[in-house]
Amino acid sequence: MKKLVACVNIMPKMSSVYWWDGKVNFESEELLIMKSTSDHFDAINVAVKELHPYECPELISFKVSLPFIRFSLYDRLDFHSCMQWFVIGID
Repeated sequence: MKKLVACVNIMPKMSSVYWWDGKVNFESEELLIMKSTSDHFDAINVAVKELHPYECPELISFKVSLPFIRFSLYDRLDFHSCMQWFVIGID
């Protein structure tokens, strides 16, 4: 176990409409919200690309600085930097 994220929220059965391979696609997907730190972004990106069935999975990151989230990460994962959330879509 790599312990790259402290928590993952899964939002099931989202409808996605996107342009790919020259056509508009309509798919049902799930959205993952992974909570981790910015120093783990590269490793999370590699893991997502290895595990995800899409040729080009979407990985979005943004910083948050809520003290209670940072505290829970320190406690569980021994992180000592600012929290970062990663959002990806999965098939």
